Amino acid sequence: MYKVMIVNDLPKHRIRMAAIANSMVGYHVMATLEDGADVMHWLHNNVEVPDIILLDVEMRKMDGITLLEYLSDFFPSIRVIIVSSHFEPELIADAFAANAYGFIWKHDDYKFLTQAIVAIKNNQRFIDPRLEIDNIDIQLLVTERQKEKKAIHNNYQLTDTELRILKVICAQINYVEMSNILHISQRTVETYVGRLNKKLSINYGGRVALSNFSLRRGIAKIAKL
Repeated sequence: MYKVMIVNDLPKHRIRMAAIANSMVGYHVMATLEDGADVMHWLHNNVEVPDIILLDVEMRKMDGITLLEYLSDFFPSIRVIIVSSHFEPELIADAFAANAYGFIWKHDDYKFLTQAIVAIKNNQRFIDPRLEIDNIDIQLLVTERQKEKKAIHNNYQLTDTELRILKVICAQINYVEMSNILHISQRTVETYVGRLNKKLSINYGGRVALSNFSLRRGIAKIAKL
């Protein structure tokens, strides 16, 4: 039984996608969540992880690209289908660079959602044919992003915890939420933020400075909408 998680900030979309996924033989919706931050918290508090996540892009605290980048680094076994009303070429490229397995347009009652889920089960990527994306080399996008991440590691020698903090800090969440997501105390989060500012030679430190640094250097990504 394939375990499916649905992440969307609007209840009507969560309900509809859950109905579609649950109607498919061999699939079960294990959770429906409304934000990327909720997914991080769920994954760090449950033993079972989903096989597939149906993920929105535009959400209140943590967008889909930020979460996707995190999943790619720390939960690589999870396969993600982006399901969005946004379909800008740069957004699609960023999604596949972060190892998304599919990209579906929300329009017309999720017309190709079932097809995308089946494709992923068969180890195939899927792009909604209505998007008319030409000449996209998904493997090249993935490879280039992996090269970028390797260069970042070599340049900054970040530990896993430091990398987690730099990726999470770009979302609109506070220290309490960060500590809950990462399973470390708020004081520890604050200590890491101070250390990272020194390690990365950021003169005027704090969350905002770290977030800006991470985005400029490609350590973390956010959705470009």
